[in-house]
Amino acid sequence: MGVRKRTIPGRDGSVRGEDVRDAELRQTWRNTVGSIGVGCDLPIYEEFIRTVREVNMRFRAGQSVRVLLGDPPIDWDNIRSVQELQKWAEMRDRHAVEVIQREVLSKQRRALMIYGDGHLVRKSARSNYERDDLGPMVDHLGDIPEASVFSIWVDTATDLPKLQPDVASWKAPRLVLFRGTHLGAADFMDYWRACCGEQPRFAIRNGIRTEIPKDQWRSRRMENQFDALLYLGPPSTMTQTRLSPAVCADDAYMQVRLGRMALVGQPTEGLKNYCAGVPRKVAETTAHHFSKICARICARPHLESCIRTASRAKRRAPAAQVTYTKSTSSGERLKDSVPPWPRWLCRSTSTRRNVC
Repeated sequence: MGVRKRTIPGRDGSVRGEDVRDAELRQTWRNTVGSIGVGCDLPIYEEFIRTVREVNMRFRAGQSVRVLLGDPPIDWDNIRSVQELQKWAEMRDRHAVEVIQREVLSKQRRALMIYGDGHLVRKSARSNYERDDLGPMVDHLGDIPEASVFSIWVDTATDLPKLQPDVASWKAPRLVLFRGTHLGAADFMDYWRACCGEQPRFAIRNGIRTEIPKDQWRSRRMENQFDALLYLGPPSTMTQTRLSPAVCADDAYMQVRLGRMALVGQPTEGLKNYCAGVPRKVAETTAHHFSKICARICARPHLESCIRTASRAKRRAPAAQVTYTKSTSSGERLKDSVPPWPRWLCRSTSTRRNVC
Protein backbone atom coordinates (compact mmCIF):
# COMPACT_ATOMS: atom_id res chain seq x y z
CA MET A 1 0.00 0.00 0.00
CA GLY A 2 1.13 3.60 -0.37
CA VAL A 3 0.29 7.27 -0.13
CA ARG A 4 1.97 10.56 -0.90
CA LYS A 5 5.22 10.92 0.98
CA ARG A 6 4.26 14.44 2.02
CA THR A 7 1.10 13.19 3.74
CA ILE A 8 2.93 10.71 5.98
CA PRO A 9 6.08 12.46 7.17
CA GLY A 10 6.36 10.04 10.09
CA ARG A 11 6.15 6.70 8.32
CA ASP A 12 9.90 6.25 7.82
CA GLY A 13 10.56 7.53 11.32
CA SER A 14 8.06 5.11 12.78
CA VAL A 15 9.65 1.98 11.32
CA ARG A 16 13.06 3.29 12.44
CA GLY A 17 11.78 3.44 16.02
CA GLU A 18 11.28 7.20 16.28
CA ASP A 19 8.29 8.66 18.13
CA VAL A 20 5.53 9.36 15.59
CA ARG A 21 2.04 10.63 16.26
CA ASP A 22 -0.68 8.04 15.67
CA ALA A 23 -2.64 10.45 13.47
CA GLU A 24 0.33 10.72 11.08
CA LEU A 25 1.02 7.00 11.03
CA ARG A 26 -2.60 6.09 10.23
CA GLN A 27 -2.33 7.90 6.88
CA THR A 28 -0.15 5.00 5.71
CA TRP A 29 -3.15 2.70 5.44
CA ARG A 30 -6.06 5.16 5.44
CA ASN A 31 -5.03 7.07 2.30
CA THR A 32 -4.37 4.27 -0.15
CA VAL A 33 -6.25 3.86 -3.42
CA GLY A 34 -8.06 0.85 -2.00
CA SER A 35 -8.93 2.55 1.30
CA ILE A 36 -12.64 2.87 0.58
CA GLY A 37 -14.34 0.46 2.96
CA VAL A 38 -13.19 -0.48 6.44
CA GLY A 39 -10.79 -3.24 5.32
CA CYS A 40 -7.71 -1.02 5.57
CA ASP A 41 -8.58 -0.08 9.14
CA LEU A 42 -8.52 -3.62 10.48
CA PRO A 43 -5.83 -4.02 13.18
CA ILE A 44 -3.47 -6.10 11.04
CA TYR A 45 -2.08 -3.11 9.14
CA GLU A 46 -1.15 -1.09 12.20
CA GLU A 47 0.21 -4.23 13.86
CA PHE A 48 2.42 -4.86 10.83
CA ILE A 49 3.96 -1.37 10.87
CA ARG A 50 4.51 -1.40 14.60
CA THR A 51 5.99 -4.91 14.51
CA VAL A 52 8.55 -3.77 11.93
CA ARG A 53 9.27 -0.82 14.21
CA GLU A 54 9.88 -3.15 17.15
CA VAL A 55 12.17 -5.37 15.10
CA ASN A 56 14.15 -2.41 13.79
CA MET A 57 14.76 -1.12 17.29
CA ARG A 58 16.94 -4.19 17.86
CA PHE A 59 19.26 -3.47 14.95
CA ARG A 60 21.95 -0.91 14.28
CA ALA A 61 21.57 1.69 11.55
CA GLY A 62 21.90 0.13 8.12
CA GLN A 63 20.56 -3.24 9.22
CA SER A 64 16.90 -2.33 9.59
CA VAL A 65 13.95 -3.57 7.56
CA ARG A 66 12.70 -1.16 4.89
CA VAL A 67 9.01 -0.75 4.17
CA LEU A 68 8.16 0.37 0.64
CA LEU A 69 4.72 1.79 -0.09
CA GLY A 70 3.50 0.33 -3.36
CA ASP A 71 0.30 2.25 -4.11
CA PRO A 72 0.33 5.32 -6.39
CA PRO A 73 0.31 8.70 -4.55
CA ILE A 74 -3.43 9.39 -4.56
CA ASP A 75 -4.68 12.58 -2.93
CA TRP A 76 -8.17 11.78 -1.63
CA ASP A 77 -8.87 15.47 -0.98
CA ASN A 78 -9.09 15.96 -4.74
CA ILE A 79 -11.19 12.89 -5.59
CA ARG A 80 -14.72 13.92 -6.45
CA SER A 81 -15.98 11.15 -8.75
CA VAL A 82 -15.64 7.47 -9.54
CA GLN A 83 -13.94 8.41 -12.80
CA GLU A 84 -11.20 10.30 -10.97
CA LEU A 85 -10.69 7.35 -8.62
CA GLN A 86 -10.62 4.90 -11.53
CA LYS A 87 -7.59 6.62 -13.03
CA TRP A 88 -5.63 5.90 -9.86
CA ALA A 89 -6.97 2.37 -9.55
CA GLU A 90 -5.81 1.53 -13.06
CA MET A 91 -2.21 2.45 -12.29
CA ARG A 92 -1.92 0.48 -9.03
CA ASP A 93 -0.10 -2.59 -10.34
CA ARG A 94 2.10 -0.69 -12.78
CA HIS A 95 3.15 1.74 -10.06
CA ALA A 96 4.02 -1.15 -7.73
CA VAL A 97 6.23 -2.64 -10.46
CA GLU A 98 8.01 0.70 -10.88
CA VAL A 99 8.68 0.90 -7.14
CA ILE A 100 10.04 -2.65 -7.08
CA GLN A 101 12.24 -2.05 -10.10
CA ARG A 102 13.61 1.24 -8.74
CA GLU A 103 14.01 0.39 -5.05
CA VAL A 104 14.71 -3.35 -5.16
CA LEU A 105 15.87 -4.79 -8.47
CA SER A 106 18.10 -1.87 -9.53
CA LYS A 107 19.84 -2.12 -6.15
CA GLN A 108 20.17 -5.90 -6.37
CA ARG A 109 18.01 -6.42 -3.31
CA ARG A 110 15.19 -8.80 -2.47
CA ALA A 111 11.69 -7.98 -1.23
CA LEU A 112 8.78 -9.64 0.48
CA MET A 113 5.68 -8.40 -1.36
CA ILE A 114 2.53 -8.28 0.75
CA TYR A 115 -0.48 -7.80 -1.48
CA GLY A 116 -3.95 -9.14 -2.08
CA ASP A 117 -4.16 -12.32 -4.16
CA GLY A 118 -5.52 -10.46 -7.18
CA HIS A 119 -2.21 -8.60 -7.51
CA LEU A 120 -0.09 -11.74 -7.20
CA VAL A 121 -1.69 -13.99 -9.83
CA ARG A 122 0.33 -14.47 -12.99
CA LYS A 123 -2.64 -13.93 -15.30
CA SER A 124 -5.90 -12.20 -14.49
CA ALA A 125 -9.18 -14.08 -14.81
CA ARG A 126 -11.00 -10.81 -15.49
CA SER A 127 -9.19 -10.58 -18.85
CA ASN A 128 -9.78 -14.29 -19.52
CA TYR A 129 -6.06 -14.88 -18.85
CA GLU A 130 -5.02 -12.72 -21.80
CA ARG A 131 -2.30 -10.09 -21.42
CA ASP A 132 -3.82 -6.94 -19.95
CA ASP A 133 -2.10 -3.58 -19.59
CA LEU A 134 -4.02 -3.17 -16.32
CA GLY A 135 -3.18 -6.72 -15.27
CA PRO A 136 -1.55 -7.99 -12.09
CA MET A 137 1.88 -6.84 -10.99
CA VAL A 138 3.40 -10.34 -11.15
CA ASP A 139 2.47 -10.55 -14.83
CA HIS A 140 4.31 -7.28 -15.52
CA LEU A 141 7.29 -8.24 -13.38
CA GLY A 142 7.72 -11.15 -15.78
CA ASP A 143 8.86 -8.60 -18.40
CA ILE A 144 11.88 -7.68 -16.28
CA PRO A 145 14.81 -10.10 -16.77
CA GLU A 146 16.17 -9.46 -13.27
CA ALA A 147 12.85 -10.28 -11.60
CA SER A 148 12.23 -13.75 -10.21
CA VAL A 149 8.95 -14.08 -8.30
CA PHE A 150 7.90 -16.87 -5.96
CA SER A 151 4.21 -16.35 -5.22
CA ILE A 152 2.23 -17.93 -2.36
CA TRP A 153 -1.53 -18.43 -2.21
CA VAL A 154 -2.83 -18.09 1.36
CA ASP A 155 -6.01 -20.17 1.47
CA THR A 156 -8.81 -19.51 3.96
CA ALA A 157 -11.94 -20.57 2.08
CA THR A 158 -11.38 -23.51 -0.30
CA ASP A 159 -12.51 -27.03 0.58
CA LEU A 160 -9.06 -28.44 -0.20
CA PRO A 161 -9.77 -32.13 0.68
CA LYS A 162 -12.19 -32.18 -2.27
CA LEU A 163 -9.27 -31.37 -4.55
CA GLN A 164 -6.71 -33.54 -2.77
CA PRO A 165 -8.02 -35.91 -0.04
CA ASP A 166 -4.82 -36.16 2.02
CA VAL A 167 -5.12 -32.46 2.94
CA ALA A 168 -7.57 -33.56 5.64
CA SER A 169 -4.63 -35.05 7.59
CA TRP A 170 -2.40 -31.99 7.30
CA LYS A 171 -1.28 -30.04 10.33
CA ALA A 172 -1.25 -26.27 10.07
CA PRO A 173 0.66 -24.25 9.18
CA ARG A 174 2.14 -25.93 6.13
CA LEU A 175 3.77 -24.61 2.97
CA VAL A 176 3.33 -26.84 -0.10
CA LEU A 177 4.48 -26.47 -3.70
CA PHE A 178 1.67 -26.62 -6.25
CA ARG A 179 3.65 -28.07 -9.14
CA GLY A 180 2.95 -31.76 -9.75
CA THR A 181 0.10 -32.06 -7.22
CA HIS A 182 -3.68 -32.46 -7.48
CA LEU A 183 -3.97 -29.05 -5.86
CA GLY A 184 -1.82 -27.55 -8.57
CA ALA A 185 -3.72 -29.29 -11.36
CA ALA A 186 -7.06 -27.90 -10.16
CA ASP A 187 -8.62 -24.93 -11.93
CA PHE A 188 -7.67 -21.57 -10.45
CA MET A 189 -11.37 -20.68 -10.23
CA ASP A 190 -11.90 -23.53 -7.76
CA TYR A 191 -9.88 -21.39 -5.36
CA TRP A 192 -10.94 -17.92 -6.45
CA ARG A 193 -14.64 -18.75 -6.47
CA ALA A 194 -14.47 -19.95 -2.87
CA CYS A 195 -12.99 -16.72 -1.56
CA CYS A 196 -14.17 -14.05 -3.96
CA GLY A 197 -16.98 -15.40 -6.16
CA GLU A 198 -17.17 -14.90 -9.91
CA GLN A 199 -16.78 -11.61 -11.73
CA PRO A 200 -17.50 -10.76 -15.38
CA ARG A 201 -14.62 -11.14 -17.82
CA PHE A 202 -13.73 -8.60 -20.46
CA ALA A 203 -11.52 -8.33 -23.52
CA ILE A 204 -10.46 -5.39 -25.66
CA ARG A 205 -11.94 -5.85 -29.14
CA ASN A 206 -11.25 -3.12 -31.71
CA GLY A 207 -10.40 -0.73 -28.92
CA ILE A 208 -13.63 -1.43 -27.07
CA ARG A 209 -13.91 -3.20 -23.72
CA THR A 210 -16.30 -6.07 -24.38
CA GLU A 211 -17.76 -8.58 -21.94
CA ILE A 212 -16.85 -12.20 -22.73
CA PRO A 213 -19.72 -14.75 -22.77
CA LYS A 214 -19.37 -17.37 -20.05
CA ASP A 215 -19.18 -20.24 -22.54
CA GLN A 216 -15.94 -18.67 -23.82
CA TRP A 217 -14.28 -18.47 -20.42
CA ARG A 218 -10.92 -20.19 -20.31
CA SER A 219 -9.54 -22.29 -17.49
CA ARG A 220 -6.05 -22.14 -16.01
CA ARG A 221 -4.29 -24.53 -13.65
CA MET A 222 -3.50 -23.24 -10.22
CA GLU A 223 0.18 -24.24 -10.57
CA ASN A 224 0.41 -21.73 -13.43
CA GLN A 225 -0.94 -18.97 -11.23
CA PHE A 226 0.93 -19.49 -7.94
CA ASP A 227 4.02 -21.39 -6.88
CA ALA A 228 2.95 -22.56 -3.44
CA LEU A 229 0.08 -22.87 -0.98
CA LEU A 230 0.23 -21.68 2.62
CA TYR A 231 -2.19 -23.96 4.48
CA LEU A 232 -3.56 -22.49 7.71
CA GLY A 233 -6.26 -25.05 8.42
CA PRO A 234 -9.81 -25.82 7.23
CA PRO A 235 -12.18 -22.90 6.52
CA SER A 236 -14.23 -23.71 9.61
CA THR A 237 -11.28 -22.74 11.81
CA MET A 238 -10.65 -19.36 10.18
CA THR A 239 -11.34 -16.20 12.16
CA GLN A 240 -11.30 -12.57 11.10
CA THR A 241 -10.28 -9.44 12.95
CA ARG A 242 -12.94 -6.80 13.48
CA LEU A 243 -12.92 -3.05 13.26
CA SER A 244 -12.03 -1.33 16.52
CA PRO A 245 -15.14 0.12 18.22
CA ALA A 246 -13.12 3.29 18.89
CA VAL A 247 -13.49 4.44 15.26
CA CYS A 248 -17.26 4.67 15.72
CA ALA A 249 -16.73 7.58 18.13
CA ASP A 250 -14.40 9.34 15.68
CA ASP A 251 -16.80 11.60 13.79
CA ALA A 252 -14.17 12.80 11.32
CA TYR A 253 -13.21 9.22 10.46
CA MET A 254 -16.84 8.16 10.00
CA GLN A 255 -17.54 11.10 7.70
CA VAL A 256 -14.56 10.27 5.50
CA ARG A 257 -15.19 6.52 5.45
CA LEU A 258 -18.93 6.77 4.71
CA GLY A 259 -18.25 9.44 2.07
CA ARG A 260 -15.79 7.24 0.18
CA MET A 261 -18.11 4.26 0.33
CA ALA A 262 -20.99 6.34 -1.01
CA LEU A 263 -18.79 7.71 -3.80
CA VAL A 264 -18.28 4.26 -5.33
CA GLY A 265 -21.76 2.95 -4.48
CA GLN A 266 -20.56 0.60 -1.75
CA PRO A 267 -23.29 -0.20 0.80
CA THR A 268 -22.84 1.66 4.08
CA GLU A 269 -25.46 -0.16 6.13
CA GLY A 270 -22.99 -2.71 7.48
CA LEU A 271 -20.71 -0.06 8.99
CA LYS A 272 -23.63 1.98 10.29
CA ASN A 273 -25.24 -1.05 11.89
CA TYR A 274 -21.96 -2.14 13.44
CA CYS A 275 -21.41 1.28 15.00
CA ALA A 276 -25.04 1.52 16.05
CA GLY A 277 -24.51 -1.65 18.06
CA VAL A 278 -21.54 -0.13 19.86
CA PRO A 279 -22.67 2.04 22.79
CA ARG A 280 -21.19 5.52 22.47
CA LYS A 281 -19.64 5.29 25.91
CA VAL A 282 -17.97 2.01 25.03
CA ALA A 283 -16.57 3.43 21.81
CA GLU A 284 -15.26 6.56 23.51
CA THR A 285 -13.59 4.61 26.31
CA THR A 286 -12.12 1.82 24.19
CA ALA A 287 -8.80 3.66 24.16
CA HIS A 288 -8.99 3.68 27.95
CA HIS A 289 -8.13 -0.01 27.86
CA PHE A 290 -4.78 0.99 26.38
CA SER A 291 -3.87 2.48 29.75
CA LYS A 292 -4.82 -0.68 31.61
CA ILE A 293 -3.05 -2.91 29.14
CA CYS A 294 0.05 -0.76 29.22
CA ALA A 295 0.01 -0.95 32.99
CA ARG A 296 -0.16 -4.72 32.99
CA ILE A 297 2.60 -5.07 30.42
CA CYS A 298 4.97 -2.65 32.09
CA ALA A 299 4.34 -3.63 35.72
CA ARG A 300 7.02 -1.22 36.93
CA PRO A 301 7.23 0.65 40.24
CA HIS A 302 6.37 3.93 38.51
CA LEU A 303 3.13 2.62 37.10
CA GLU A 304 1.24 5.87 37.58
CA SER A 305 3.60 7.61 35.17
CA CYS A 306 2.99 4.89 32.57
CA ILE A 307 -0.77 5.26 32.95
CA ARG A 308 -0.63 9.05 32.65
CA THR A 309 1.56 8.84 29.54
CA ALA A 310 -0.68 6.28 27.87
CA SER A 311 -3.79 8.29 28.74
CA ARG A 312 -2.31 11.47 27.29
CA ALA A 313 -1.28 9.62 24.14
CA LYS A 314 -4.84 8.50 23.51
CA ARG A 315 -6.44 11.70 24.87
CA ARG A 316 -9.09 9.64 26.57
CA ALA A 317 -9.84 8.16 29.99
CA PRO A 318 -8.07 9.99 32.83
CA ALA A 319 -5.61 7.94 34.79
CA ALA A 320 -7.81 8.20 37.87
CA GLN A 321 -10.24 5.76 36.28
CA VAL A 322 -7.64 3.00 36.29
CA THR A 323 -7.84 0.83 39.40
CA TYR A 324 -4.70 -0.95 40.49
CA THR A 325 -3.10 -2.28 43.63
CA LYS A 326 0.38 -2.92 44.94
CA SER A 327 1.45 -6.53 44.92
CA THR A 328 4.96 -7.94 44.72
CA SER A 329 8.27 -6.17 44.76
CA SER A 330 8.32 -6.36 40.97
CA GLY A 331 5.83 -3.49 40.88
CA GLU A 332 2.14 -2.71 40.92
CA ARG A 333 -0.41 -4.71 38.95
CA LEU A 334 -3.98 -4.12 37.93
CA LYS A 335 -6.84 -5.71 39.79
CA ASP A 336 -8.80 -5.82 36.56
CA SER A 337 -8.31 -8.71 34.18
CA VAL A 338 -7.10 -7.41 30.81
CA PRO A 339 -6.39 -9.49 27.70
CA PRO A 340 -2.89 -10.18 26.38
CA TRP A 341 -1.69 -7.41 24.07
CA PRO A 342 1.34 -6.79 21.83
CA ARG A 343 4.21 -5.28 23.80
CA TRP A 344 4.68 -2.51 21.23
CA LEU A 345 1.54 -0.79 22.57
CA CYS A 346 3.63 0.28 25.53
CA ARG A 347 6.73 1.15 23.57
CA SER A 348 6.25 4.61 22.19
CA THR A 349 9.35 6.66 22.82
CA SER A 350 7.58 8.94 25.28
CA THR A 351 6.11 6.02 27.25
CA ARG A 352 9.37 4.11 27.27
CA ARG A 353 11.18 7.20 28.49
CA ASN A 354 8.94 7.33 31.54
CA VAL A 355 8.75 3.72 32.68
CA CYS A 356 8.11 1.18 29.98
